[in-house]
Amino acid sequence: MQNLLLTLGHDSSAATIAPDGTMTAIQEERVSGVKGDSSFPKGAIHALETCGSINYDEPVALYITHWFNDFTISALMATKYYDAEWMNKRFKAIHWRGMPSETFTHHDAHMFSANHYFKSNHNDFGQRMRTTTIVMDGFGNHGEMLSVYQGEHRIFRSHALRYSLGLFFQYATSYTNMKENQDEYKYAGYASKIRDIGLSNEQFTNLVMEANTTAKNYAENIVIHREKDVSVSSISDSKYGVNVTYLESIRTSIHQHLDNVMANCVSKTESWSITDTRTIIGWYSQLMLETTVKKLIKDVGYVYSSDALIFTGGIFQNVELNKCLFHDPDYSEMKMCFTPLCGDIGNSIGAFTKEYKQGPFPILKSNLAHIPRPALSSQTRKKLRTQEPLVAMLPKDTAEYDNIAANLITETLKANGIVNIVGPNMEFGPRSLCQTATIAFPTIENVERINQANQRNTIMPMAPVMTREMFHSLVNEGDPLNRSVGSHQHMICSYKVDRQTYEKIPGACHVHADGTFSIRPQVTNDPIMLRVLACVSNKYPALINTSFNFHGDPIPYTHDQALAAHRKQGGKFITVFLEN
Repeated sequence: MQNLLLTLGHDSSAATIAPDGTMTAIQEERVSGVKGDSSFPKGAIHALETCGSINYDEPVALYITHWFNDFTISALMATKYYDAEWMNKRFKAIHWRGMPSETFTHHDAHMFSANHYFKSNHNDFGQRMRTTTIVMDGFGNHGEMLSVYQGEHRIFRSHALRYSLGLFFQYATSYTNMKENQDEYKYAGYASKIRDIGLSNEQFTNLVMEANTTAKNYAENIVIHREKDVSVSSISDSKYGVNVTYLESIRTSIHQHLDNVMANCVSKTESWSITDTRTIIGWYSQLMLETTVKKLIKDVGYVYSSDALIFTGGIFQNVELNKCLFHDPDYSEMKMCFTPLCGDIGNSIGAFTKEYKQGPFPILKSNLAHIPRPALSSQTRKKLRTQEPLVAMLPKDTAEYDNIAANLITETLKANGIVNIVGPNMEFGPRSLCQTATIAFPTIENVERINQANQRNTIMPMAPVMTREMFHSLVNEGDPLNRSVGSHQHMICSYKVDRQTYEKIPGACHVHADGTFSIRPQVTNDPIMLRVLACVSNKYPALINTSFNFHGDPIPYTHDQALAAHRKQGGKFITVFLEN
């Protein structure tokens, strides 16, 4: 029987698992063009059917994860996130196999997914390792916001939804008029400028003291509130599956708290600009987050008897938090795994792997999940050949395809410094993995050119793509790739570098408020990119890798979407289409 994995709600997605363990997956936003699309993933399911990964005429085993308070199928169907009529019309038969319950919650699914990813990427897979998995996000079922596991056994759970760190960071984002569940990552860029906005020593000290006080308060309440929060569990809006009014009260409380931070810690005669406010709130929120998480891990993590720490849940999309944990001397002897699908899009994988952990399916290579792009239509092919002088195409049946593709990309780079790549497959997850990417020489000038072409905020640093050998030539701190199990492939773990490295790849380094430097790399095994990197290695030990998409748009899936992104850039860069 074929398997269909659905993650519902924000950034909904669909995936299939073949008997050989191959996963094909896509987010709804990539089909609809709506960033973070939370609608039922009809388009994503149809894309799986189009590429042959699923057949409407055969029965399907369905695995669904969500964060609703009612676990029944009837309650799920009452929400706006599931379309029973659409599913029943298309599939011959639906067998409900994996779904949240009192004994298998949203956080449990996160844990199973993360543990599976760790096992699939750990070099010594046969070695028995003692693992501690920490799940932390906005909230799961009945307001769960922190869960800790040793192996697959849960040892701690908190339902202190009012003290959810995921909600704190989400609502801190909207406090400065940025988009929730979309712009949180920008705070890392703003926070790095905290020393540049003219804070006095007293104001800076006030912020530190307030962040520490708030962190202590949050950590204590998270430890205390282990039982389900009746106020969030007992009353739910059937359309959304949770108590929306309660969430609104939390948002209001956090915004009031941040008002007090601005008034009491950094009061100033003249008004702060919006950039200054984002810098202050970003730095304060980041410090509060890091302090709270580190305290919680020490208080409830039981980590010191572990060989490896596994982190998952939306909180750990925060690369600066991951950097703080990875470089904490208390954990220097432990392996760490920050899972790339730590947000909800990876959650349904946990529902599947729980059922099949002793079954016939092999280890999933979830880090390689993708979906083939639809074949080029004759109309689109004609457009690319006749109407777009700044587009290059390479059919898949070309002899020595990898070499010719690498040469085409390399020559374009040498001529222009920047090139867009639309590869044969679409990446699954939030990161660009050189399949739908803008690749560039790692200069500050190129960062500015890319941001300007895509109308992006210039505050965030860009990430490098490099080989394993390049990484070791730039990072001198033991064997961090072996310690960060699988994370180095996905730009989700940050590593310290020195000024000399910054001077070599300034456009691919992050400069921190304390004057130190770091990189958040993709260490690639892609055969085409390995060839490209080899061709430029005499000049640059890495290249910039950022997603090829216009600001506010999802990463393009179809060739027509990619062509639209190319045109939105104003034809500033050549786009290379590598056909499947």
